[in-house]
Amino acid sequence: MRLNQFLRMVLLGTGTIFRPTRAWGLPIHIQIEPTNFCNLDCITCPRSQMIKNPENMSFDTFKKIVDEVSPSKITLSGLGEPLINPQLFDMVRYSERSGIPVNVTTNGTLIGKHINEIIESGLGLLSISIDAANKETYERIRKSLSFQKIIDSIKELIALREGQKRKHLYVRTHFVIQKENFSQIEEFINLNYNIGVDAVYFQPLNLSVMKDRKDFLIGQIGFEEVHKRLKAAKTLGKRLGIPTNLEELVSDFRLYWKKYSFQKIKERKCILPWFSTYIKVDGSLCPCCAFAMTDISLGNCLDKGFSTIWNNGQFKKIRGELRQNIRSYKICKNCVPQTLLEILWSKAKYTPGFMKLFGGD
Repeated sequence: MRLNQFLRMVLLGTGTIFRPTRAWGLPIHIQIEPTNFCNLDCITCPRSQMIKNPENMSFDTFKKIVDEVSPSKITLSGLGEPLINPQLFDMVRYSERSGIPVNVTTNGTLIGKHINEIIESGLGLLSISIDAANKETYERIRKSLSFQKIIDSIKELIALREGQKRKHLYVRTHFVIQKENFSQIEEFINLNYNIGVDAVYFQPLNLSVMKDRKDFLIGQIGFEEVHKRLKAAKTLGKRLGIPTNLEELVSDFRLYWKKYSFQKIKERKCILPWFSTYIKVDGSLCPCCAFAMTDISLGNCLDKGFSTIWNNGQFKKIRGELRQNIRSYKICKNCVPQTLLEILWSKAKYTPGFMKLFGGD
């Protein structure tokens, strides 16, 4: 790692611990929304209620942001399907060739169309949101007939990766826990083990902007039955040797369960706005990805420049509040922030090369 990069990490790490209202450097991680077009209408997504005039981010806009921030890691995802953007792989190639690892989160329906580009772009991490272990459940959640197509595309992608010895590409699947699929948590582990993915990530459902869908998405499922499924899946994952985030999810699930009952969460303080941010397709900056589901913006980096927005009055105000665990925004009240230790320890297990961001192996 270059000396100036190492010093930046030290400065940001120290700033994350002390949490001054003015961040001590630009973020090392940015999540950019490359598009808010989507080809699905999933029951867990509020996108259709929010996006009236979808658009793609241009490569020039993306490049402008990346050149100014010079982050250590980029996530390309948001309220849309990234692979719809025709310049997505130009973004990936530019970042990866600049030494910036990229994570693309996709619904998987267009993988087959872009398999060669996924491999050849140098993409480091492909995260695929599936949320189901069989065709019937997938169709209820995703309202799409693409389940087998996605599974076949993942198999083909992994086979091509192995055949070409492209070890840089890491493939991870995602599963958002809800009424329709919680009984399939173990089955999902088995499915992914059999198709050869590198890791599986389980995610509690975020209902903050979808209270009206609570009964539909959660119903009468209870803490004990979901927790029991998660513990069994954790044991299965360890036996099969497939990395997951179940260790942390199981141990803290009583806290995460509060998300399902809309209880205010005070147990942890958020640290994200000191080293990470979310950028919408129009250039609006948000404290984190949860704000993608709102119309809240702390400023537009295309109008005034990223550096100006990153430490403007609004950003400093929210940092000052979060430092005291004051959650002024509605979207924050039901959030379970990760601790610094969790970010450093747990992400290293299911995110390739994560510790390299901090000078580790």
